Formats: sequence, structure tokens, C-alpha cells
Amino acid sequence: MKNAFETLLSTFDEAFAEFNRSRAMRLMQSADFRPSHYASALREIYFYTRDNPQLQVSLTLAFRGEQRKAVRRIVGHALDEVGHDLMALDDLKALGGEVDGIPEERPLPSTLPLVAYPIYLMSQGNPIGYLGQIFFLEFMPTRSGAAYIETLQRAGIPQSAMSFLAEHATVDEHHNRLMQHHVRDLVKTPEDLEAACEAIRVAAYNYAQMLAGAFDAAERYAHLDAAIAEAREVSHV
Repeated sequence: MKNAFETLLSTFDEAFAEFNRSRAMRLMQSADFRPSHYASALREIYFYTRDNPQLQVSLTLAFRGEQRKAVRRIVGHALDEVGHDLMALDDLKALGGEVDGIPEERPLPSTLPLVAYPIYLMSQGNPIGYLGQIFFLEFMPTRSGAAYIETLQRAGIPQSAMSFLAEHATVDEHHNRLMQHHVRDLVKTPEDLEAACEAIRVAAYNYAQMLAGAFDAAERYAHLDAAIAEAREVSHV
């Protein structure tokens, strides 16, 4: 569909600006942001990235006609996402957090919409809309990943605990280019385009809500704040 990618990119820019004005992102940019906030976010990032590969593959069930040309590329994209959940746990472990029991735990309620929205689209809405959530999640780290890394460094987060973000700030450049092919092959009607645009906006909102919920629940990792602050003081002696 002509100009579909440009329309999605413009929608992303608007949604991303709103995302950066959210309560969670204002806290992240403030002097009140602590390693415990980041640790709590990593726990929730684990849960949504764990399901991403399977959700992306399930999207191919909705393909019809020429859309089936995208099956191999979508499956390959999904395979690239396998293991990213474990990177989030590795980063949490590098901070000093306990991770062994997390796979058997449940995500916070604020994380569930990010996981469940694609399922809703594929069962009740327009499945092609899910492309919009993928679009947001791929473009967000490449747009501001370097700035986020600087913010985390100011909060005392060691480089060893930022592998998830560093990976997505670079590898997702390739996925950004893939998105142009996905959009070309899958967005065939005005309804497809509107569903994908709406999903970008919903994904931006849900991601901000996930972070806000994680930051609110950061008390469980409050012990890391003192430990990391002490390690920084020792390193500067």
C-alpha cells in the first residue's frame, strides 16, 4: 500500500513523543531514578520478551494470498528474538538481583496488556495490526537507545547490566529495515494501515504503563541501590 511505511513512521514519532512525556519516562530522566527501578523493569521486560517470538510466528496464521510472501521473513525475525528474555535476566543478575525463580512467577498486572494486546488483535481485531506493536518495539531502542544507556550510567548502572538495551540499540537497526518489507507485504488495505497505526499508539501506552508499574514495585530491589552505590564509592577510592 503506497506510503504506508511513511504513515506508520509518522504515527510512531507522535506516539514516541507521548511515551517520552509519560510518568515513567519523566522518572527515568530525573535524579530520583535508582538501580532498583531498572532492576524491576528488567523483570517485566523478561516476561514480555519471552512471549514475543511465539506471538510473531502466530501472526502468520492470518496471512492470505500475497501476504504469505512474508512468512519466511516474519519467522526469521521471530527467531532473532529468541533468547532476548534471558538477556534481561542476565542483566538483572549482573545488578545483583536473584533471577532463579522469576520464570515461574507472574508478571505485574501492568505488564499483561503489552503481552495480551497482540492476542486480542489476532482473535478479535485485525491481526495485521500487531505489526504496529512490533514497529514500536523495534524503533524505540534505535531511536533513543544511546540516550537511555547514558541515563542508566548516570544512575550508577554498570555496563555489564545493559546488554539487553545495547543489543536492541544496534541489532534493531536491521529489524527497522525489515519492517519496510513487512509493511510492503502485509499492509494491503486502509483498514490494515489504521489497525497498525492504532497498535503503535496502544503499544506506546502499554509500554509506559509497564514501566510505571515496574517502577512502583521497585521496593523489592531496594537493597541493590545501597550495594551499587557502595561499589561505586569503592571504585573511586
